[in-house]
Amino acid sequence: DTTFEWGVYEASSHDSVRVQIWSLDYKPGDSISGDIIFSRNFLTPDAASFRVGDYADLMTLLDPAKMYSVEVSLIDRRNDAGSLANSNILSRSRSFFDFMLLPEGGPTAAYLPSGGIDPSGETVFKFKVEDVSPDEIIFIDPLVAVGYDYAIGEGDPLFRSILLPAGIGDSLYDLYIWNGGDWVLFQSGVVGGTELDLGEAGVDRIRVLGIEAEAGLDPANPLAFITGLRFTDEGRFTGTMTPITFDTGTVPEPAMLLLLATALLAIRLAPQVRRARR
Repeated sequence: DTTFEWGVYEASSHDSVRVQIWSLDYKPGDSISGDIIFSRNFLTPDAASFRVGDYADLMTLLDPAKMYSVEVSLIDRRNDAGSLANSNILSRSRSFFDFMLLPEGGPTAAYLPSGGIDPSGETVFKFKVEDVSPDEIIFIDPLVAVGYDYAIGEGDPLFRSILLPAGIGDSLYDLYIWNGGDWVLFQSGVVGGTELDLGEAGVDRIRVLGIEAEAGLDPANPLAFITGLRFTDEGRFTGTMTPITFDTGTVPEPAMLLLLATALLAIRLAPQVRRARR
């Protein structure tokens, strides 16, 4: 079940919280307020999470094939005993994050990346997951391609195992590891849905190939290729995932894609740094 969580500075002066779900089907000329499909107010500063399943009316409004944005507003009222009408709002800090519902039968949560263009012109998906350990698999997901390069960030624990998705093409992949100078085949025919052990020592880079272009996955769907990663030690994950797409030549080249969404399915918002006065 989709749950949003957030944290704030201890010194925050807000006395209430508003959570709103926005449709991203907005078109020029549409009423902006009409894109708010759900809104709930919490007249307490202690509200720190929001569970979609607690609201039956919201569940009927969300389409698994569409993307939405969740807004969390920390509000300071003029009159603490009054309502959250705009006339009673002294100040507020608003944060927005895009999200989609995970497909049934998939992992319960997946971390989505932020996108960036590195100096060589490649699109690189960057992750920042504060807590990883050998006892759990985290799931990450960028846009679809025919392959991906995975790499840890500086100071991150090494990759211990990888779990690739089933049901994409023939669900078979070829996995390579970096030997210091070149990519070396580690195992061919890796079956999607089966965790592959990379060795107790771990590796810092992985290349996955074998995603058929004929699979026809929608590149606008940021939940198309969810990958599970396990690590050798506790720590954080700040690594990258670089897509490889089909080229007319014989060698796949890095993709030139636009990241369409950045989010955590279970979102922990960053500390609020901007307050908008009304």
